[in-house]
Amino acid sequence: MFGGIVLLFVGNLLGGGMDFALSKSAFVMVYICFSSIFSYCIWFSVVKNGELSKLFIIKFAEPMFACVFGALILGENIFKMLYIISFLLITTGIYVSNK
Repeated sequence: MFGGIVLLFVGNLLGGGMDFALSKSAFVMVYICFSSIFSYCIWFSVVKNGELSKLFIIKFAEPMFACVFGALILGENIFKMLYIISFLLITTGIYVSNK
């Protein structure tokens, strides 16, 4: 939270701003904040109770989830060759690291 406040302050000093006039932009900002809080809470509870060597799969899969949710929420096209190759590389990395 402190880092976000510092970034907001510096951004405003450098001429930036945030416009929450649209309810959609406010919803996206609240969604990002709560999803970040929720994911960190889950991650730290899993780390506390599990073995770290077995939890790295979650970290490998983060880019894949980011692309999928980008497609679902923002309507991005994830069927470009770049994304397909990225998915294959990520899944290959997860498979190889488990063997």
